[in-house]
Amino acid sequence: MARYVYGPGIDEPVVLYRNGQRYFYLLDGLGSVVALIDDSGAVVESYTYDAFGKPAQASTIGNPLLFTAQRYDAESGKYYPACVELQGCFEIALPAGVQREPAGFRSLRDRESFITGTGIMIRESGGS
Repeated sequence: MARYVYGPGIDEPVVLYRNGQRYFYLLDGLGSVVALIDDSGAVVESYTYDAFGKPAQASTIGNPLLFTAQRYDAESGKYYPACVELQGCFEIALPAGVQREPAGFRSLRDRESFITGTGIMIRESGGS
């Protein structure tokens, strides 16, 4: 079983606790893990990636967080959101009588406009 400590940034792992050991993540400017070091500062593992984020070598200590600090599944060769490994991605349960907006709903377009910088605010329908 592994435990992780995250920093203040999005997908910013700081510490990995595994098998009674503590390892510190070293990240590059893209947020990819380039090395793990131990308490003494010695490099335990280092990582390099191809142009598509595939690691050149597998982790010998079982570190799943690699390119852009996402969870790498060596068997499938795919990356998954780090929350799958860390907290377990979850979906918020909606109260009875509440449903999600259907795709294409007007407020969804307003959100997209806001995100791309062409809008002023996020507006929900039915509100004042």
